[in-house]
Amino acid sequence: ILLIDPTEYGNHDSDIWIDLEYELECMGKVLQEANIQGIPVAEITFVDCIEYKDWKGPCRDKVTDSELAKYRNSNWIRVKKDYADSFRETILQQELRQLGTTDLIVMGFNQTACFQETVKTANRLGYRVHTSFDLIQEWASDECELFVNGIPKY
Repeated sequence: ILLIDPTEYGNHDSDIWIDLEYELECMGKVLQEANIQGIPVAEITFVDCIEYKDWKGPCRDKVTDSELAKYRNSNWIRVKKDYADSFRETILQQELRQLGTTDLIVMGFNQTACFQETVKTANRLGYRVHTSFDLIQEWASDECELFVNGIPKY
C-alpha cells in the first residue's frame, strides 16, 4: 500500500475536497486490514517549503495525520520525497523490489498531483495499480462509499 502525503490539510473547500473525517475512517480500516494480513505499507511524506518570488520561508516535515499514524506497524516503510512522484529520487522502488511487489494499492487525500504522478510512474514501471477506493469498497465496509470531490459515486 502506498499512503501518499497523508497529512491533514487545513482550509478544506467542501466543493473540492473529500469528507476528510469519513476518508480517514475508511483509510484506517484499509490500514488495519493491511496490518492484519502483513501487507507492507509505504508511508510517503514530504518536506513543505514555502516560496514566493524571491522569498523563501522555513521548510518543515509534513507528518502523517494522527488518525492514520496510529496504525503504524512493523510492516510499514517510511519514505520521504521532494517531488510529486513518490518514486523520483527516493528508496521506494528499491524497497518494493526487495519485497517482490507486483501490485500497489494507492491511497491519499488529494487524488491529483502527487497521487497521479506516482500512479503514472508505477504503471510505467509495470506495477498493477489499485486505488484506495477499490479496497475501501472491498475491505472496509459498505458504509465507506467512494467519494470523489465530495460527491458519492455508486
